[in-house]
Amino acid sequence: MKKPRSLQPALSRIRKRLSTARNLPIEQQVPYYYFDGTTKNDFCSALEDGHQSAIRLALDILAADLPLQTENHETYLRAIRTALRNACAADLLNPADKKTLLSIEYRHLQRLTIQAHFSKPGAEQQQARRQLTGHQELMQKLFGHIPPLNIKLSDLPPTTPPTDLFQKAGNNKLLPPTLITQLCSHSAELYYMLIHSPEDYLPGSHLHTLSPAPHGQSLCYFLHENNDRNTPCWSLAPWNIISDYPGFALAAEASFYRLIDDYGNIHGYTI
Repeated sequence: MKKPRSLQPALSRIRKRLSTARNLPIEQQVPYYYFDGTTKNDFCSALEDGHQSAIRLALDILAADLPLQTENHETYLRAIRTALRNACAADLLNPADKKTLLSIEYRHLQRLTIQAHFSKPGAEQQQARRQLTGHQELMQKLFGHIPPLNIKLSDLPPTTPPTDLFQKAGNNKLLPPTLITQLCSHSAELYYMLIHSPEDYLPGSHLHTLSPAPHGQSLCYFLHENNDRNTPCWSLAPWNIISDYPGFALAAEASFYRLIDDYGNIHGYTI
């Protein structure tokens, strides 16, 4: 299966449409932007009847995912997505449009997978897990296959520092109290000092190679450099995604930590 096609062209087109919509009278903005000047029901009916202009606009709106307004945006997208899926199931999309819809559904699959498996436990995680199963079944029905996911560190959303695990790690003698206090701030200065000169922050007895490494899918909190090179952040990610990146890792059960410094040296401690 080839990599799903880029959705960037749609983003450019919908940005222009968004700008035009905001210059219209308030009552005309939503019908123009989402529904090509009609009502929601009429537009969705046109989609399910296979009208090409409606299909192209629906694909652009879903691909760009740029809200005209925060309220009702998800409701509009849900109605459009449902009608577009029905048109696809009825074989009313041409091959190119079907590939674009596959890319949209693939992106949604990736988001659900991250929320379901690489996020803090809670109601949102459980909801994502329920939705993930249904979405996988839908993709199989519409496209006959599900492209394999390739989730990278840059795809993972930032999360808050795991302060509760820091306390547990301190109780387990994994981290010195001074470092725990500093890690809670996850400042850029601390991050760069930590990966440049770990011996200034970690006791000598802690500086040795980790053994054994966690299981590949074991979740870790990971302090790393994100896309903005001057803004380190924490992410919750499986070991097999983060294992080769520089940064500071702490297992979700606080049983170990590991640091890769700027020179590729591995430091850590296990119990």
